[in-house]
Amino acid sequence: MSSRGAAPGPEPGPDARRLLAVVLPQLLCELALRPHAASRPSTPFVAADRALLKGKELRARAELPRAIVLVDAVNGELDARAELDAVNSTAHQLGIRPHQMLAHARASVESLVVQPLLRSEVRGTLAHLSEVLLRFGSPVSFRAPGTIWVDITGSCHLHASEQEPALEVLAQIRAMGHVARVAVAPGPWLARAFAQHLPPSELGTLHVTAARAARLVDELPIIALPIQPEAVTWFAKLGLLCIGDLKKLPSSAFAARLEGQVTDGSVGDVLELLQGRDSGILAPHHPEEAPLEELFWEDPLTASESLLFVLKGLVGRLSARLEGRGQAARELLLTVHYDRSIAALSTPEGQAPSHSRSLTFKLATPLFHADDLERVMRLRLQRQELRAPAVGLSLRASAITEAHPSQMTLSETAAWSCGISTDARALTVLLAELSADIGAESVGRLITQDSHLPEKSCALRVISTDELEASPQAEKSTCAATSEPELESGSQSSELQHLLDLTGTFSEGRSGLCLPQLPTRLLHPAIEIHAPIRKNELWIIGESAYVVHDVRFEQRLESIEWWESDRVFRDYFRVWLLQASTRAAKPLLHLARGTSRPDGPCGLDALVYRDRERGKSYLHALFD
Repeated sequence: MSSRGAAPGPEPGPDARRLLAVVLPQLLCELALRPHAASRPSTPFVAADRALLKGKELRARAELPRAIVLVDAVNGELDARAELDAVNSTAHQLGIRPHQMLAHARASVESLVVQPLLRSEVRGTLAHLSEVLLRFGSPVSFRAPGTIWVDITGSCHLHASEQEPALEVLAQIRAMGHVARVAVAPGPWLARAFAQHLPPSELGTLHVTAARAARLVDELPIIALPIQPEAVTWFAKLGLLCIGDLKKLPSSAFAARLEGQVTDGSVGDVLELLQGRDSGILAPHHPEEAPLEELFWEDPLTASESLLFVLKGLVGRLSARLEGRGQAARELLLTVHYDRSIAALSTPEGQAPSHSRSLTFKLATPLFHADDLERVMRLRLQRQELRAPAVGLSLRASAITEAHPSQMTLSETAAWSCGISTDARALTVLLAELSADIGAESVGRLITQDSHLPEKSCALRVISTDELEASPQAEKSTCAATSEPELESGSQSSELQHLLDLTGTFSEGRSGLCLPQLPTRLLHPAIEIHAPIRKNELWIIGESAYVVHDVRFEQRLESIEWWESDRVFRDYFRVWLLQASTRAAKPLLHLARGTSRPDGPCGLDALVYRDRERGKSYLHALFD
């Protein structure tokens, strides 16, 4: 059978299925050597966990003989009759094996470290890893204590061979700090058994076709079959150690012995597995609606800068899960958990103690890259003052949407890079960072409005996600509209040039007319002037003194916005102000640069108006 996906047509049969299995042989030991995400500060840690973040002690702990016991809750001492669920390599060399009784193991090795591990933490870790692998195929399923399946039947044709996604899966799992074995086979049980018990290829993965599976299944040990350990022990006493030995027995006698000993499926399913045929069905994993990443520690942190290191790890794991789901975050909720006892002491009398503080980040555009998410939250978290020492940090994507990754262009490659960035992602990240820092309602673009009043001629419009997605098409249409006059006939071009010449004539004032010029800096609110608007008049604005050098009438607004209760009656004037003193002119020089006119000295070009209804004058704008 070819390793490439089947062509579109009827539903593929069992032989056409390609299941990728990821086996994590050391998952329990790996979780025991790092902080427990499922634990809370109120849950007591074992004494050896006090130095988890110290490199030397962590390496020393990894070399100790260690055994793991899965529990539902950490409360008190472990039962001596409990069975070990996993052991590390050091304990294995000393003769300790999984499923051995705890009392026997402690009697054999005095220095054995037995650590309880929450089952919920193991399931949570497998669920998070399953979300990361969603981008390689669907459905994705997992089973404790350390197996994840991905159905790549419908996605392997997107690659040159099925070895590419297998290597990517292996690299992804290793990058997250786990030891993994990967195999691809026609069924879920076959893929897991081959990954767990057969050596991989030189590249680290194993690929088994349906025809080859019938031969390789004979090399698997009988412990790989889904049967009770008592049945495995009974077959081993008879000298039957591998599946090839079991296939030599009569089917009727073998099936009679397996009655009531099958842990997964039926006796008929086990007989099919002996022939290398696997028709097992995956139970799809449905990820949680709002993904959550959290980490708790025992030694409290007193500085917000220290939380940035924890934030980087949380963001990396959350980003991998969002990317696997094909989603992006629109809103993030970051919660800092305080030490309960110290938070209660620092709470003012009469107020309820606050054991945590939450920061909400509403993103102007959805993001899923780890670097982008960290940039959005980093600055605001760094500014926070901790009310009490922090013992935990939680990060939740409270609102998610479909991710729209942008296609790489030639300008983004190293050979075509230029000084001006044309990456649309840079703009979206900047908008999200500004929105999280100063608020989404304060970030947008300035648009013009149809109004005679200068203060209402423009407004700030908040940029939406739909508008960002439609911006490339809008730019294209704008460019097309701009280029249309160049394609017009000669008569139309000459008419356009005539209008431009006429505008230039008006602006120069040769015909005695002048087109209104828009100011560059609008003062809000307008500054009241307690002096007449005429030449050689002294104006005191704040603590500054100016002399009116020239006055020119601009326009009259008569009963503007009559539909409002307060109609507007204004006369606008263009005023040239000279500095009465160099020291006094400084307060307004930060608003506009000093300019010079061809026929006059350096000063400020201002726009003032007279409110005819109230009889007051105001400085409204400045020209650069």
